[in-house]
Amino acid sequence: MSDIPPKKLTLPDLPNEICFEIFKHCNAKTICKVKATSHYWKNTLNSYEFVSEVSEAWKSKGCSIIAHYGFTNKLNSSNDWVVSIDALFGEPNNINVAMVVTNDGWYRVIGVENGIFCFRYCSARNTSYLLAWNPADNSTKLIPDPLGHYCNKCSFIYSFGYFPGSVHYGIVHLFKRKPRQKYWRVTMYFSLERDWVLTLTCPDYVQILDPNYVSVDGVMYWIKLRDADKNPTPLYIVSFSMLTYTFGQIFVPNEATTNYHTLLIHARKLCLAATNYDHETYSSTIWEISAVRETPSWTKLLTTNGYGHPYFPALFIDDDLIQVME
Repeated sequence: MSDIPPKKLTLPDLPNEICFEIFKHCNAKTICKVKATSHYWKNTLNSYEFVSEVSEAWKSKGCSIIAHYGFTNKLNSSNDWVVSIDALFGEPNNINVAMVVTNDGWYRVIGVENGIFCFRYCSARNTSYLLAWNPADNSTKLIPDPLGHYCNKCSFIYSFGYFPGSVHYGIVHLFKRKPRQKYWRVTMYFSLERDWVLTLTCPDYVQILDPNYVSVDGVMYWIKLRDADKNPTPLYIVSFSMLTYTFGQIFVPNEATTNYHTLLIHARKLCLAATNYDHETYSSTIWEISAVRETPSWTKLLTTNGYGHPYFPALFIDDDLIQVME
């Protein structure tokens, strides 16, 4: 035998179903290392067919809660940190974010989906950026922040989500150039085009929205905040489809109207957690919303009661999936 190692190894031409059966039991780091060995494995393990299959296998392992902690005091702004908490066992793991932020800077987690983080951050002074980051292989994508094209004092919210059946994602940016401006505007970044692909005027029912949102199947959902100083309006949910560039309005029925509301995604369906509370007790009900019809149906999933004031942190739920980042 020769002591000289071969320059090239011929990989067996395995059927995709056998490759997937082998790799869907591996962790994300192993898959990323194999992808780096050759174009064959990169193309095979980056395919949507494999991503879909491995995602279904990993979902059964549970999910993680992504929590961003920090201080409101500007003197301590550099001490923010992001933690991944196992939803089943409660075991926390610190996440080392991919950007450098100075004492004068800041960052915010816009969203986490399919294993990809989306941040908005500022290293120093007033220049801000958007960053998509895959912690499995530490790859990043720097995205221009559209807020710089308008004004630093305008009202705005961001949201992040994937297109259904695709490895591409979108970032939706709702904004007003001036606080007293009547209509909101929306612009959207599309990873396939690697650019902001549209800007349009929102319908008049898109008013002051809760910045906490959920996304599923390419649709973003927000709760419209009620203004007690003006004429009271029925509570409703605002939706925006990244596929059709259209808005929708889902009214909350009286039996689900309470003191506090937050949106959830359960089994890839939109849900609303409605809570009534006083100084001693609280009662929460989770409703499943079928939003695919002209008149959405509401199904009560569960009700829970407790003592004390409920605490509702802003958390991102991630299914611990691996996803290609374009």
